[in-house]
Amino acid sequence: MVTIVGGSNGVVANNYADNIRGAFFLAQYNGAVLPSNITIANNFLRQTTADLGNTQNDLIVTEGSTNVVVEGNYLEMRAGGSGSYAHNDAIQTYQKGGASGGPPGDWTIRYNKIVMNSNATNDRSWMMLEGLRGTINIYSNVFLGLNGASAANGIATCCNQTDVVFNIFNNTLVSKGSASNNVFNLNAPGVANLKNNIVYTQSQTTLTGTMTVKRDHDLWFGSNIPSCSGGIGELCGVNPQFTDYAGNDFSLLSTSPVLTSGVNLGAAYGKAIAKGATWPNPQLEDRPATGNWALGAGGLGSAVAAVPLPPPVSLRVVN
Repeated sequence: MVTIVGGSNGVVANNYADNIRGAFFLAQYNGAVLPSNITIANNFLRQTTADLGNTQNDLIVTEGSTNVVVEGNYLEMRAGGSGSYAHNDAIQTYQKGGASGGPPGDWTIRYNKIVMNSNATNDRSWMMLEGLRGTINIYSNVFLGLNGASAANGIATCCNQTDVVFNIFNNTLVSKGSASNNVFNLNAPGVANLKNNIVYTQSQTTLTGTMTVKRDHDLWFGSNIPSCSGGIGELCGVNPQFTDYAGNDFSLLSTSPVLTSGVNLGAAYGKAIAKGATWPNPQLEDRPATGNWALGAGGLGSAVAAVPLPPPVSLRVVN
């Protein structure tokens, strides 16, 4: 629906697209210029439930884009289909091959609600992150798994550049009964820093892969979680006390035991999803400037304005 070929400086914001057949946003490398400086903000994007056959139909996909911000969106993957090409993700990155290929890099993914809701037999993921370089910031998102095939991943990494660093901070990741077979499938090369996340599952594998993973003050709940001895200040088997688990409201009750269990990560990561927020364009709140933070995507500070858009640039697809 929206395609950038070798372009830069674009904003795709405030769009509503339901029952999508195919990709909503596609950024392609034109052999000379990597797409760069792109913001995808405050959109409602939901795939069709139809069987799309042996085809790949990601919602947001790029074969090489740099300095990309994906924020405040509602993304739901529902597509059916099977076959060797039917690998559909809410977000997919990869590096274009050939002599003119170039890696994507330096992405920020924040304040989104990303839902996996497809029971197709083939692989589906919240995010399939391949070919990346630089720093990838993934923070203050809600990831929800409702339905997913046995081959499906949650957040998966593969084939990235050796310098890539994933900062995965203050996310709430919930996989319900039939949602995927793992939450984090993090494969070398690269380093993943996990801090202040809530990972709440049934029987899914919560953490697997060959990447170097540094864990710091995360909460793991479910029957297949890592040992808490493998990180700093990790919590295992502790109920975070969501407001309404059955109703998919994963803000924390005032009685939650993890309201001050997190590390203070500073102003760069200091916005949280406000209690009662809805997507797209969720209301945010400030995390405390001093002292410990709550775990997960939500916080307990004072409410602030919803996600701001950047100033006008050369490409805008709005409303």
